[in-house]
Amino acid sequence: MVTQRELVPLGEMNLGFTVYYRSTEPVSDANSVRITDGASAICRERDWLSCEPVRFSNTTDGHLKGGSKPNFSPHPKEVASFNQQELPDGTMHDALEVLCELSREHGVNWEFSHDHDEGPIGFIVAGKCDDNLLAQIEALDELVTMISGVEGSNAESPNIYVEDDLVDDIIDDLDDFAPEVEVETEEEEPPILKFPG
Repeated sequence: MVTQRELVPLGEMNLGFTVYYRSTEPVSDANSVRITDGASAICRERDWLSCEPVRFSNTTDGHLKGGSKPNFSPHPKEVASFNQQELPDGTMHDALEVLCELSREHGVNWEFSHDHDEGPIGFIVAGKCDDNLLAQIEALDELVTMISGVEGSNAESPNIYVEDDLVDDIIDDLDDFAPEVEVETEEEEPPILKFPG
């Protein structure tokens, strides 16, 4: 009996992935307020469809920290609203630029991590982003564009669906591929049992 598989819109799947940033040194309360206000002002220059804007949260150790999540599947209403705006899209690369500007303006350096690497995966020091971090963020932006279909100001609503049990099927589908090289393995002979007497 053939059963129909349920398709789940990509936007409803749990594709959470956050890039985290944290000051390398504790930040005074006064400077924390200035940095947070500065981030808000810079972020208002973009309409953040492809990525969450730079935001900070309180910490108990004095470090300023935050996180931005790429938007792999923007809601069609968000895309329609974005297409009506004059502001450019905010990407992870733009979030890096915001943090570089904050570093230059307020003398704060940043270290980065993400959900799959506690890091640090890279740094912004004296307003400059290291090459390794920049390469990772650019690759992430390319992935967001590829999956979401959002690029520039003429974004279209993505129409991507993934089968509910796709992950289970991946392992089954791998059985269809034969290895290119056969590896010989030695077979172990069964142990010989000896009885006294």
